[in-house]
Amino acid sequence: MKILMITKPMAPPWDDSAKNMARDIVFAAPERKFQLLSIPDYRIGTENACEEPFYSDVKSGYAPDLSMKMRIFARILRPDKVDLVHLFFQPNPLTLRMSRYALAMKSHTKCIHTLTCAPGNFEKSAPLLFADSVVTVSKWTARQLEAHGVNHVSCVYPCAETSPSGDCSAARDKLGLPGNGPLALFAGDLESDAMIERLVRILEGIKGSGLRLIAACRDKTEATPIYKSRLKHLAEEAGAGDSLILLGRVDNMPALFDSVDFQIFPSDSLYGKMDLPLVLLEGMGRGVPVLLSELPPLAELLPDERAGRIIAADDAGTWVAAMLQWASDRQLLKSASDAARETVAQEFSRERLGREYETLYRELEDNK
Repeated sequence: MKILMITKPMAPPWDDSAKNMARDIVFAAPERKFQLLSIPDYRIGTENACEEPFYSDVKSGYAPDLSMKMRIFARILRPDKVDLVHLFFQPNPLTLRMSRYALAMKSHTKCIHTLTCAPGNFEKSAPLLFADSVVTVSKWTARQLEAHGVNHVSCVYPCAETSPSGDCSAARDKLGLPGNGPLALFAGDLESDAMIERLVRILEGIKGSGLRLIAACRDKTEATPIYKSRLKHLAEEAGAGDSLILLGRVDNMPALFDSVDFQIFPSDSLYGKMDLPLVLLEGMGRGVPVLLSELPPLAELLPDERAGRIIAADDAGTWVAAMLQWASDRQLLKSASDAARETVAQEFSRERLGREYETLYRELEDNK
């Protein structure tokens, strides 16, 4: 079976959840042959993938205009030997309708659609999903789709590698971080006043304790630098400026994970984000436990809460208390760290990802 993956450009930077998921599937299913939409002169590095220079550069597949959607339509229609089309994009009405028409014209070709993010509106999105198999990355989103009438829905969790933690002092030196004292990490989006205010309340609670919070936020939009500046200003105004370390894009994420003691994720929305954010999974795989808000999909990262806790997003007092407890109780933190790595190995391994997608591919292959 030859599988055509419809994704954003399959090339670095690997900062998009959908194409990261596609990449992981390629490596997790070595017996399958994949056709990838990439850029000139880039190879993903595995023999079961054939790249075609569909995009001119890595930016051209983001926010596709009508002409790009027409090119995708034409690519699906191309009369080459493709047995299965695997879609990796959110339920955009026009793109889905065009894909559906193209596949109807190639009636022998099956379709699978992986959604890494929950739709913004289930009621509007559900009728658009036509694939023979729809796959989510959280059980919560799968249940929501089924409740809105989508058939053939399953959940396959994303994967992350597990590895021992590296040397903390060396990692901090690499990134120019303080050599002493506990560090917490927030690696999410600073895109709302509510998030800024939430972080400032947490910073007020930990000031003077020796614990510092790293906010590592790439400039996702033009507004991000404005929000960063506002966070810095409000933290200083609250007398908590020394408790905050602001970082932009970090290219060496393993070093960042090795530098910190735990992650926090006090978000009140996952809109536009992966149901199970990879930055949390990847950190857990290196032994970084997590404190998470009570958004429904996030609880699936903590099946028994040994590797972290679930806290109401706006309960600043509980966030502060949990953070200070982990910062001061090294034995408790060590237990949570071991549990985080164990959770990834058991629930979010590449082997499990490959096994479950192989089952889905085989079912579609058998039902042709």
